[in-house]
Amino acid sequence: YAGGRWSSVCQADFSRELADVACRQLGYAGADESYAETAVEGEAALVSRATCSGSEASLGECAMLAAPTAGSRACQGGAVGLSC
Repeated sequence: YAGGRWSSVCQADFSRELADVACRQLGYAGADESYAETAVEGEAALVSRATCSGSEASLGECAMLAAPTAGSRACQGGAVGLSC
């Protein structure tokens, strides 16, 4: 959620550490699993590559390595789905 809008996080290089941080941010102990999910058509992707150590309290504390490529509105290879 950024700028008053929900947005996708791309599945590329999404790690177990990122999944655990995302689930903790939502109030869960950690992630059970993460998987590629089809992004909503026309939905802008917020992050295509990020890295976390696993100790962060929220995804905002993780290093964002890249935004989606210019002109791209969706994730290549799908968005992340989580089971927390």
